[in-house]
Amino acid sequence: HLPTYHLPKMNADLLAMLSGGGGLGGAGAGGAGGSRNPAEESGTELLRFKAGRMKAELQQNGKFMISPDPRRGEIRMLWKSNDAAGAGATNSNGGVLTFEWVDRRTTLPVTTLTIFPEDNVTYQRVWTGGSNGEDESRATDRVYVLQYGNASDRRFFFWMQELADVRDGEYAANINAYCSDPAECAQKARAVSGDTAEGGAGAGAG
Repeated sequence: HLPTYHLPKMNADLLAMLSGGGGLGGAGAGGAGGSRNPAEESGTELLRFKAGRMKAELQQNGKFMISPDPRRGEIRMLWKSNDAAGAGATNSNGGVLTFEWVDRRTTLPVTTLTIFPEDNVTYQRVWTGGSNGEDESRATDRVYVLQYGNASDRRFFFWMQELADVRDGEYAANINAYCSDPAECAQKARAVSGDTAEGGAGAGAG
């Protein structure tokens, strides 16, 4: 059963522009990915895909009204091992996991969240209750929420800007795996570092 949130209808032309490589100026289809070193100070990039941010306002009925931020963005997850972070940042998880939402036009992070296993963070699709009547099994809105446990003030909404939805479930599964298991993060980071050292493509989109 998908959680229900109310989403104002988004203009189809705007959605098409944001999902594809053109429109609104700024970066092209590749976004900022080509200019970022996955092993730079912020950590090793584990995951990257195109997604927009959403604004959420709690209504009197207890439900959230969410509206899209029109900027073209990316979600990125980064892992910084204790060795890379230095002795002062050492922790029992072996490193620090960071979730970023980046404006693809400026290539700068707008939202940066630090995630630990004990935060019980989940990333799941939500039903906005409008695309196809009342049948949530047929919902077409590709909206997701990053939730810190049961904290109502720690919900972050995003909408997919990848043109095709074939990897949406894969991205969500990877985010949940990284949020819950530092060993998964460390394993992926080692694989990415190995690929980079050998001239590979690094983390890519997941």
